[in-house]
Amino acid sequence: MMNFIFHTPSGKDEDVFEEQNCVMNHRKIFSKFGKKAFIITGRFSAEKNGSLGDVKSALNEQGISWVHFNEIEENPSVETVVKAAEIGKREKVDFVIGIGGGSPLDAAKAIALLIANPTEGADYLYTPEKKDEPLNIVAIPTTCGTGSEVTGVSVLTRKELGTKKSIAHKIFPEVALIDPKYLRSASLTLICNTAMDAFGHMAESALSKTRCSECLDAVEKGLKLFSEVKNYLVKAASSDEVMSDFTWDVYEKLILASMYGGIAIAYAGTTIPHGLSYQVTIRHNVPHGKAIGYFQYGFLKEAPKEERDRLLSFAGFSDIEELKKYFEVTCGKEKVPAEILLSAVDEVAANEPKMHASVFSVDREMLLRIVSYVSDKEIVND
Repeated sequence: MMNFIFHTPSGKDEDVFEEQNCVMNHRKIFSKFGKKAFIITGRFSAEKNGSLGDVKSALNEQGISWVHFNEIEENPSVETVVKAAEIGKREKVDFVIGIGGGSPLDAAKAIALLIANPTEGADYLYTPEKKDEPLNIVAIPTTCGTGSEVTGVSVLTRKELGTKKSIAHKIFPEVALIDPKYLRSASLTLICNTAMDAFGHMAESALSKTRCSECLDAVEKGLKLFSEVKNYLVKAASSDEVMSDFTWDVYEKLILASMYGGIAIAYAGTTIPHGLSYQVTIRHNVPHGKAIGYFQYGFLKEAPKEERDRLLSFAGFSDIEELKKYFEVTCGKEKVPAEILLSAVDEVAANEPKMHASVFSVDREMLLRIVSYVSDKEIVND
């Protein structure tokens, strides 16, 4: 059990609770935010893992009415967020509850912003001008990768641009309710992919120019938790006894590692692998965590050796080749078409903030080397 106040980089305090039966144990907290809740989920997983039932029971017991929107897709689009916000406005909801992985949680933040600014449309999401504060948000994660329950980031798919982009507003939840039991119904593939996302958050933020002591402390704690469970993922992915020895302790360490990864990027953000991943996800339909994982080997191979070795040691890897083998066993060896990788390079190379986000210099030639590690052929300029 871990309960604490997260002093976010924005200066806002967020209550974080992690324990078994967390939602019901802290059901009274919902009453702080109003009499009508807007529950945001994907289509099926929140019902399957029991989180949606727990939330509805908690709200009913507190006499809080609710509206449920369950149309959040993987890599949620701006259009879906706008659709949900219109429903929330019409229903006059008081606060938002996001349940799920990064997609519902990120969407919940953007939805809460648009409901609180009823005259604003989709463009406001990407307009830095700050108007009314978003509705209060309660975040309930059910995967072990994004850490969105403790970040201010909301990444949405921009269909008109053919990519994913963070909205211009930092929106931290008021409360995070974390219960490892929701991982028990997740597939091994989902757990492996999202765990890779958590690893990427920690590795990238630790090598970010904006890293700080709070960030690096979260990275060390999170990677050490990751090191204690990664072999369970390897064993499960390598045998027919899928997740048979996953105990409560394993699920708890996975979801806490994800949380620490979220805290790390709340302070320092992500860098090159995340930037490269968006084209792979949008154009090749690769899950976000796996897409992040494709580029960790090449990114870390280019990083200063002392810093790379320190991070790998925290994560329980003897060297970078062991990391590569871990990724291939747990996430797969699928190759990405060269034209998509070159498109990813073009997109990141044109993004000056992303190109200068790391503590070491990155240029286009380095990007080409990084993506070449996941291609059947060398990626070169046209």
